[in-house]
Amino acid sequence: MAFSLTRSSKLVGYILLHLVLLWSVGINNVQAQNHAGPSATSVSEQDLFVNLAQAQDSLEYYYANEDTPAAARVHSQMGELYNRLEAPVNSLAHLHMSLDHYQQMGKSAQVIQTLHRLAAIYADERQFEQALQYARRAGDLARQLKNDSLLAASAYRLGKVYERKGMGDKALQSYKVALEYYMKMDRSTQQADLYHQLAELYNQRGDVQQALAYHRQALELRQQLEDSLGLAESFFHMGKIFSGRDDLDLARNHYERAAHIHEKLNRPVEAGRTYLEIGTLAVREGDYNKALEYEDRALPKAAGFDALEVKVEALKLALDSHRKLGNTQTVSLVSRQLQDLQDSLEQLKREQAVRDASLEYQVNNKLEELQLLKEKQALQEARIEWEESFLAFSVIALVLLVVISTLLYNRYQYRKRAEEKLKANNSKLEGLNTRLEKLNKEKNEILSTVSHDLKNPLSGITGLTSLVKMDPDGTTREELLDYIDQIDTVA
Repeated sequence: MAFSLTRSSKLVGYILLHLVLLWSVGINNVQAQNHAGPSATSVSEQDLFVNLAQAQDSLEYYYANEDTPAAARVHSQMGELYNRLEAPVNSLAHLHMSLDHYQQMGKSAQVIQTLHRLAAIYADERQFEQALQYARRAGDLARQLKNDSLLAASAYRLGKVYERKGMGDKALQSYKVALEYYMKMDRSTQQADLYHQLAELYNQRGDVQQALAYHRQALELRQQLEDSLGLAESFFHMGKIFSGRDDLDLARNHYERAAHIHEKLNRPVEAGRTYLEIGTLAVREGDYNKALEYEDRALPKAAGFDALEVKVEALKLALDSHRKLGNTQTVSLVSRQLQDLQDSLEQLKREQAVRDASLEYQVNNKLEELQLLKEKQALQEARIEWEESFLAFSVIALVLLVVISTLLYNRYQYRKRAEEKLKANNSKLEGLNTRLEKLNKEKNEILSTVSHDLKNPLSGITGLTSLVKMDPDGTTREELLDYIDQIDTVA
């Protein structure tokens, strides 16, 4: 009974989740197509959908075979796939299912990792209270395990949530805790990332010297690790700091090094953003032709949907430069292009805001459905536990009944044998008493006969002895012999 109910609850939970996610991913896909057009799905996205379908088939198989560890892993994988497809509702639902399974199995490390992912996605969706809740839970569990790696990852994740929420002081504190753990474990990659995070926070606080010190430490580690992408990131952000200090030559030098790395790594959008920063420096220096040169470099990089803001900034740079150069006709043309693009971008932002609100509503609804599912599963598990307890109690009661019955039966058999033995002994005793009475009667009869038969002879003997005693001196030898013969005759 317990096995069947457990299996049924898992299957029901999976079916409900599957239907909810199919509905949600349909909404997300329609919204994505509305934003990006019918040809926006790239080859990589198609691969993600293929992987997702394969994962769903695997999930059905694992649930049918009661393989909970494998099902938990697939839920986690599907959560990541949905997150890459920008479907947070689906991603959160799968990660919650994965979390439930890992908690039931007592897999603490996997529970912590899943809590980190949940915190990250909730933070991306700007649901910071829930993000903080999961990040803190991960930290508490990591402290219980006393695992430095998990403690460092939990402190880092908590710092990211604090940073996203705008709580800079708490973010700094969490990042420094994580940095201490990573330094203790000699994790250079993570140290470099944390140096970068600390540098950005100090720069936001206006502590430029401290920000540059941390950036240099990050840069040194990333050079040792030959981390090209990390180097580009460090060069870009150091360029922004130098730009803010009006050290334009150093800013340009760092921007150019970052752009070179992005070009080498085939990252056009990032390269375009960097070229725009260099163009902005040229405007500040009054070299508007140079600014237009970098605008020309940046604009082709902004071909994709994700680079619309880069394109807007490129047109702004071009507009400002043409105005300074007095190119009135070009200014009018660029101005119209910029206005059209800004209008499109504002429309997209409004649609994105509506989409975000819709997604938040969907997340809350799905979480409520998951909570109801959890409660239903908890009731089923409680019923199973009650049935198992009742079964165990029944077995114990049955065993006790058998033991007591056996003891009572053995006692009955013992008493029965004792009574039979007593009855046999009583029968033997009665026989002995009867025989004894008979012998006693025979004895009395013999004694009566003997006493009767001896009475006359003894009386005669007594009389003869009395005669002799009366006159012993006068009794002759012949008389004595005669008395003796008489006594002998009587005897």
